[in-house]
Amino acid sequence: MHSASRILRATDRTVGSLATEFGSSSESAFSRTLKRVTGQSPTEYRKSRAISTSAQFPAAT
Repeated sequence: MHSASRILRATDRTVGSLATEFGSSSESAFSRTLKRVTGQSPTEYRKSRAISTSAQFPAAT
C-alpha cells in the first residue's frame, strides 16, 4: 500500500488503474483498504499529501 499511496499522491493516475496494478479486486476494495491504512479516501489523501511541482523541481536562481 505504501507504493500505491506514493503513486497516488505523485501522479494523476486514476484509482482504478492503481487498483488493477496492485491486484485489488475492485476500485472500491482498493479505496477501502487505503482509507483503513491512511484514514482518508484516495481523493482526500491525494489532496492532502500532494507533492507540489515546485518541491520536486525548485526554480533555478
